[in-house]
Amino acid sequence: MNVFVVSTGDEESAGEYPHAVRNHYALGAVGLAITMVSVFLAYSALVDVANVVPLLSTTLIVFVGVVAWVVAWLTLDILHERVVRRRYLD
Repeated sequence: MNVFVVSTGDEESAGEYPHAVRNHYALGAVGLAITMVSVFLAYSALVDVANVVPLLSTTLIVFVGVVAWVVAWLTLDILHERVVRRRYLD
């Protein structure tokens, strides 16, 4: 999986998947939207759990949000990679 690819503007450097970087960032934005909706829907339960440790409650909420975003982004990226690889191999 190519995560960080620098384009030189040369068509040969695009590799097997020509729009890999743009798709990676687009999936990051979709993962952020999914995370925002899921944290919004589960916010009351998240605050209840976070209030167990009052001094670190906001840190816990932010940590859960960032971890959920990374997991959603990686999941979408891996699924997209498998679909694209299948499409190019067939």
